[in-house]
Amino acid sequence: MNIRQFKQRVKKCRHSLAVRQTVAFNDVDMMGVVWFGNYYRYFELARAAFCQKLQLDFEHVQKAGYELPVVRSECNYRNPARYNDVIEIEIYLVPPDRPMVIFMYAVRDLGERLLAFGTTEHVVCLNREPLISWDNAVRQWLPEELFDGI
Repeated sequence: MNIRQFKQRVKKCRHSLAVRQTVAFNDVDMMGVVWFGNYYRYFELARAAFCQKLQLDFEHVQKAGYELPVVRSECNYRNPARYNDVIEIEIYLVPPDRPMVIFMYAVRDLGERLLAFGTTEHVVCLNREPLISWDNAVRQWLPEELFDGI
């Protein structure tokens, strides 16, 4: 996905959150920049905060037999972050058209410079089988307006 496509999809998102994180020493590589794999950890940090905001209790979801495994991820790198930089990880929930939960992320420095952007796609499974269509139980965990038009 290129940056233009990313921005167009973000415009359709009605649910978002931003979290701040200071780049730790163990996040950087020998060149002094954030190691590329740590951006996925930053995505996870934002995703956990977002789910907490939605009061989405994963323990309850799992006990009900549901899972949300990542089936696709992408991260595009624009500018480096360095040790002790404060970064902001923005997360957006994409309105679904099938039983998938898609998150989009933008990582910026406090000067609004884009460092990286990406997505994770999570298929909704019940008892380890992918759902073919949304069921009422899943609709209870996500914001109602997310399902407008479905």
